[in-house]
Amino acid sequence: MPWVVCGDFNEITYTDEKLGWLDKDATQMWDFRECLSKCGLVDLGFVGQSYTWCNGRSGEQRMLVILDRVVANEGWRCMFSEASAHHLAMSASDLVAEPRFCVWGGRLENEIINFFPSKVFVGV
Repeated sequence: MPWVVCGDFNEITYTDEKLGWLDKDATQMWDFRECLSKCGLVDLGFVGQSYTWCNGRSGEQRMLVILDRVVANEGWRCMFSEASAHHLAMSASDLVAEPRFCVWGGRLENEIINFFPSKVFVGV
């Protein structure tokens, strides 16, 4: 069955997805990668702004991270082979329930898909 999962996973897969303050625990990243792998999910990658979350601090305590992502299994990727995720501008707070990415391509045209608590725009 084709499926796609998108949203704020609050986790990174590799250290290059985080810039700044404090190192990330390698075990947590490995666990997240292992979970995605066991579920047969592959990250679609992205176009646009590199980071999707900022801690709002400045200087040495500033942290930028890629937390939002779109992952899909092979069935979904075959159905929507042209799809790509586009990062939108970060909101002022990661608590704002608004989409921070769009998925473009495939067979759907300009359709909003509801994912509680936010929406994802799918278009060609």
